[in-house]
Amino acid sequence: MLSHSVENGHVLTVPSRRFCQVEGFPLNRARGTAKERILYAAEAVVRKQGARKMSLDAVAERAGVSKGGLLYHFPSKTRLLEAVVSSHLNRFDSDISGRPGLDAADGLLRAYLAEMLHRLAEGAPPASGMLAAAAENPAILGPARHYGRDLLERLRANSADPERATMIFLAVQGIWMAQFLGLDLIPREEAREVLERMGTKLT
Repeated sequence: MLSHSVENGHVLTVPSRRFCQVEGFPLNRARGTAKERILYAAEAVVRKQGARKMSLDAVAERAGVSKGGLLYHFPSKTRLLEAVVSSHLNRFDSDISGRPGLDAADGLLRAYLAEMLHRLAEGAPPASGMLAAAAENPAILGPARHYGRDLLERLRANSADPERATMIFLAVQGIWMAQFLGLDLIPREEAREVLERMGTKLT
């Protein structure tokens, strides 16, 4: 489980699970802790309104908590957005770690490619609403920067050909960033085919 420090003196840890989305919430949202419900609500509000327009009042209302309760866990909007990014990364890392064959050479790289293929096939929406907020406050993407570097180090360490692993990782990141920015450089189906061809080069 990946965790990032996103609050003063606190470490955010999000449980591993696949999420079934209903208007941005997992179906088991009612059983989550207050902190989890706040994070799910913040993700939903960001998808609907964008991070710049996200208000703490709207998140608190959607999460079913008071604004004071929200501020207890996340004392500012910046802290909450950092936590949203960390929450997404935790789930992504848990999903990779749950795939089989990780101990084999390039096993982690195969799992990474498989997860990205799954997300493209699923039509998972990129968190483009974060972009404008990150432009104003780059600290929001701090967890993503840390995680990307850590993941690349792990991919290289697990690979029979670290340079190839680096090239594949950077290519996949480029495809995903194009989706993030809404550039539509290639159709989603073609992007999936590119990832599949990358996977065949590992056999």
